[in-house]
Amino acid sequence: MKKVLLGTTALVAATAVASGDASAADKMKYSLGGYWENTIGVTSIDDDQDTAVPTAGVASTNVNDEGINQYQDAEVFFQGSTKLDNGITISVDAQMELTSADTTDRIDESYMTISGDFGKVIWGSENLPNYKMGYGEPSVSQAGITSSDYSTFYGNPTGNSQFNTSYFNVQGRFYHNDSMMFSYYTPRISGLQAGVGFAPDTNEGNGTSNSSFENGLSWALNWVHDVAGFNVAASAGSMHWFEVPAVVSNGTTGANEGSATSYNFGLNIGAGGWTVGGGFAFSNYNHGSDLTTSSDAHTWTLGARYKTGPWGVSLAYAHAQSEGTGFVNLGDDEGDRLELAGSYDLGPGVRWHAGLLWADEEGEDLGPSDDAEAVVLITGLKLSF
Repeated sequence: MKKVLLGTTALVAATAVASGDASAADKMKYSLGGYWENTIGVTSIDDDQDTAVPTAGVASTNVNDEGINQYQDAEVFFQGSTKLDNGITISVDAQMELTSADTTDRIDESYMTISGDFGKVIWGSENLPNYKMGYGEPSVSQAGITSSDYSTFYGNPTGNSQFNTSYFNVQGRFYHNDSMMFSYYTPRISGLQAGVGFAPDTNEGNGTSNSSFENGLSWALNWVHDVAGFNVAASAGSMHWFEVPAVVSNGTTGANEGSATSYNFGLNIGAGGWTVGGGFAFSNYNHGSDLTTSSDAHTWTLGARYKTGPWGVSLAYAHAQSEGTGFVNLGDDEGDRLELAGSYDLGPGVRWHAGLLWADEEGEDLGPSDDAEAVVLITGLKLSF
């Protein structure tokens, strides 16, 4: 009887120890974060026509020609994280849009991250490695010379999508904007890191690309290292869609017979408070057998940034071209942008920013309606919490 009792006691003790080990990790802890940005700007547009603003771009209808416009962007982040006994960290991140004009896109990125000595896995609605690991022109600009934010102030005269093509875009989002995906990032070894990701369909999850692309493969490399006293950051990446809508003769979309590929490269070199560098990207959209043409776009950028204490100033230039027909690009388009930007940290999480932009874009198919030259002066505050 005593042996049975001892055996039972040992079994209970072992169970208790095992249970204690299994629950030693803390339950996932949640936190709130986010940002709030308000920007105001004054615009002067010469668009070679009598209408108020260029008519080709969707954003043009919201621009007050020769007047004042405003831009607002805000999100709240719901984040949680826990570390398991085996050293693996599991976290979640869901970001809610507070000012989106598109009421169907109230939840932006929402994904799970699993990380450890093996690297990192991201699973959910999030951008892919070629976008997340890419470098472009160094800048302190809040709007960004290769961002669509400036379209709020002077429109989009050529109608090219900066999110979807390499027209004024050197980071390679390329039709993938937070749709469901699965990606893996290696540990960084001697400054080198690699990433690879796959997206089954742009219409899954929180994607907002308004397309029907399938089977997308993304890869990227970046290298961050000190070389002879200089801080060097370099990147290369690609996004390839194996199945994309073909364009038929009447301009509508047909079966997924085409393909689309983009490549993006970046290099930044820093010393002291200075950083100089730039980016280059090009993309090709093959419409498939229904139409034998393709649409190509490329952009290159150069920039210099200086930061000291709370102050920062930058100068950046971008040149973009697109060639093609169909619904991807409207004819042959070309554009140049030059931006002088400044910023100042007023306090923890409070940043003032300003930018002066000159932009000149010329299109082909729509006559003067897709040509515009603009000067834009903006300023605003961004709050991070």
